[in-house]
Amino acid sequence: AYVFTRAGTTWTLQQKLVAPDGVSGDQFGFRVAVAADIALVSAPKDDDAGVDSGSLYEFTRSGVTWTFSQKLTGPQASTGSEFGASLAMEGSRLLVGSDVSTPARSVFLFERNGSTWAEQAHWTAVNGAPDDYFGAVVSIRGDTAMVGASFDDPQGDMSGSAYIYEFLPVGDPCTFDTDCASIHCVDGVCCDSACGGSASDCQACLNSLTGAPEGVCAPILANVTCRASAGVCDLEEVCDGTSTACPSNALVAQGTECRPSAGPCDPAETCSGSSTTCPGDAKASPFTTCRIAAGPCDAPDNCDGSNDACPSDAKQPTTMVCRAAVGVCDTPDHCDGANDACPVDAKEPTTTLCRAAFGLCDKPEYCAGSNDCPSDDKEPLGTPCRPAAGACDLAETCNGFSSSCPTDQLLPAATECRPAAGDCDVAEACDGVDPQCPADSVVPAATVCRASVGACDLEETCDGTQPECPPDALAPVSTECRASAGPCDAAETCSGVDVGCPDDVMAPPQTECRASEGPCDPPELCDGANPGCPDDAKSPTSNVCRAAEGPCDAEETCDGIVAACPPDEKLPAATECRPAASDCDTAEVCDGMSDSCPEDEAPLACDSQEAGCGCDTVGRAPQAPPWGGCLIAGVVGLLRRRRSPSSARMPPPASRSALNREKFDRRRCSRSRSASG
Repeated sequence: AYVFTRAGTTWTLQQKLVAPDGVSGDQFGFRVAVAADIALVSAPKDDDAGVDSGSLYEFTRSGVTWTFSQKLTGPQASTGSEFGASLAMEGSRLLVGSDVSTPARSVFLFERNGSTWAEQAHWTAVNGAPDDYFGAVVSIRGDTAMVGASFDDPQGDMSGSAYIYEFLPVGDPCTFDTDCASIHCVDGVCCDSACGGSASDCQACLNSLTGAPEGVCAPILANVTCRASAGVCDLEEVCDGTSTACPSNALVAQGTECRPSAGPCDPAETCSGSSTTCPGDAKASPFTTCRIAAGPCDAPDNCDGSNDACPSDAKQPTTMVCRAAVGVCDTPDHCDGANDACPVDAKEPTTTLCRAAFGLCDKPEYCAGSNDCPSDDKEPLGTPCRPAAGACDLAETCNGFSSSCPTDQLLPAATECRPAAGDCDVAEACDGVDPQCPADSVVPAATVCRASVGACDLEETCDGTQPECPPDALAPVSTECRASAGPCDAAETCSGVDVGCPDDVMAPPQTECRASEGPCDPPELCDGANPGCPDDAKSPTSNVCRAAEGPCDAEETCDGIVAACPPDEKLPAATECRPAASDCDTAEVCDGMSDSCPEDEAPLACDSQEAGCGCDTVGRAPQAPPWGGCLIAGVVGLLRRRRSPSSARMPPPASRSALNREKFDRRRCSRSRSASG
């Protein structure tokens, strides 16, 4: 590894670093990182903890000289782990990638304290795979770290991803020191310092204990217990609200009774002032006088060293009081008249109340066969003394030595007090102030509680009032679920039974998908396989689109381009539409405007007895030479034609008969000449 320094814009080699124990193949210098006077160089193929287990070399700078200071190996280094495959350092934090570790690649976070690097976290990819290359590249800046996984597949094969880790600020909830930017997780929050670190000191990081901002180490409020009593002769210590240290452990004063006497031969025990426990129950020594002989009915009586009571003694007459009552539970005793000693000391019945209870955790005392009321007894440890007033209130129990019930305590804030009753219900949590669980609430209306699983499945949403998600509903029958993709593709609709859209179905073959727009445009039909309508095609030019409506009307055919039939055309004027039926009949011709042929003229017979060759007498047979009359008729016809304008192509209707006769006469005359030779 090479170290360069910059002066202005010039970089100069300062020193070349080499591994003090390097061997061939270690790949020393594979990754480098430098911060202040510390440089780290990785050798991922180093074999200290197994083949290719990897390691880091630390160098420190003094003046202009870099000196090897220590070698680091991975906390889980093993064969093939390649510790140091990636490297990033800022300040006292260090990220090291273990690129080929098994079973999955990972990244280690270290914190430098003095000259020691301590592991703070070990990260692996969430739902990662060994071939994702998690940790191939790492980076750290401030309270944010980033880890690359270049072969991850979230958007396709080897599309890659990056993981971002953030260190929590002071005051945020935490679980481990490594969760926090301060590296101190105290009392469940990120703290600005280690804050004592003892369970029995008087400093904390919780606002509820100190009144200071959350995450700021401060003295615990006054009267909060910092050291519980360890026994009947030990006092409970509480914080004073100013000092961070719990007061010194104090014991009950010497001579304080800790176990009352159970009889004349059982002395009461007292605290020693040096122990937390009451001394063992001891009896009066033998020969200790427990009943003097000067007693009314008895000689002196001595204890036997094992029993609490003095031996019985009977003396004085029954009318004499031999022992006055000496305690609230003692009754006056009379001699029995037979014994020296006063009869057995009689006591108040066990139903006699001798000391009332002075608190919820104090028992009422009843006489128990001795002179005095039994020692003040407390309810056993754990005896309920205040029931919970609500779901967020703790039930208090007696501590076994105090007459009073402990201070009323609530469940910590954020403690769940009512679980969610359905997909549209939210779990309620205590607020740390109110003993009751907050009012039951549900998620807002329109919140999705059941997603659609198909084109015909409706998405269910909460109604804002009920905890349960509405029943699963399908789209109504006939609801369109797949739009038509073309004229030959019918839109699919929901069945009302299935969540999915029915299969895509095309219109049957021969279904009309484009109507005809004219006689020369045939309708297009679906082919049963494709959603689109075939291309718009026109009729070929051979197709008749308008038939002739008479002998003088021409039939029209399509032009192959437009949908409409061409305009209606008539046969040209003078086109013969009816041939002559005889020598005396004329052929009719079209007039160029009408569909019909002109009306047929009756045939004429040639009359040879009249002057000229006229054929204007109906039905008369020829008697003269046929050509004579025809000659005259031809001359007459020629004169008529010369009188007509040269531009007129068709005579007016009034002259058609004459014209036809003229044509007939010319034909007749022609025939007559031919016949005559």
